[in-house]
Amino acid sequence: LLYYSTRFRLLNTPIIYETTRRHIAKTIKKGVSVINAENDRYLKHIETQPEMHKYVLNYLLNFYNSFYKAGMNQAFVHIATKYFVEAKPSYMSSSDIKAIGERAKILGASEVGQIAPDFTMETHLGDSVTLHDMDSKYTLIFFWATGCGHCEDATEHLLNFNAEMGENSDLSIVSVNTRDDKKAWLEYIEENALPWTNVWDPKRTTNYQTLYYIVSTPIVVLLDHNKKVIAKRVGDPNISNLLDQLLSQKETYLKQ
Repeated sequence: LLYYSTRFRLLNTPIIYETTRRHIAKTIKKGVSVINAENDRYLKHIETQPEMHKYVLNYLLNFYNSFYKAGMNQAFVHIATKYFVEAKPSYMSSSDIKAIGERAKILGASEVGQIAPDFTMETHLGDSVTLHDMDSKYTLIFFWATGCGHCEDATEHLLNFNAEMGENSDLSIVSVNTRDDKKAWLEYIEENALPWTNVWDPKRTTNYQTLYYIVSTPIVVLLDHNKKVIAKRVGDPNISNLLDQLLSQKETYLKQ
């Protein structure tokens, strides 16, 4: 009785909250696979204490749902799927579990192995392009923003990559500007002679920022012929490394 009384009193103190915050702070800068493994280990450690487990689990779920940083969507999807959709905790209604599952589908929509969410956006020429209508062996979506230094570096790497791939490449590039300054967008396209498909959605009608989890730029998403995501990279160094890998396998991306 004393054990249970002490345990429940802990939930009414800052101790569990502070311990969980320290746990998050220790892992937040690590890769998402490490974050998921550490969260699993933390939750396993307290699984014999139902009320504490419930508190920590819900805290982690809400944290990763609202902390917008690259990789946090994957942490949310892992917890939502493993501990709610699959485990179906008895203290939660089926409608709430379903809502968590739907949120996980949205935040995981553009991860590797998924069919990329379709969108139709306006090009800089005034017409429109639909992603899934693009008939190419591979498609590279490049999310960037005007006035972003890292995006400018990634654009330079992408221009070099496009030139080295050559005209016989069967890889289409779709460049999505995430800002709503049309003048700056058009000037940048002209000044840098961007040769690929340039689109934008300034009113966010396609919900692309949520579906592709664009919380920072630049980001590239590589799709196969069926528009399935086969790679996703965040940040210029990671994008540059991916482009180098693609160039090393150039024959794969040429027209047959």
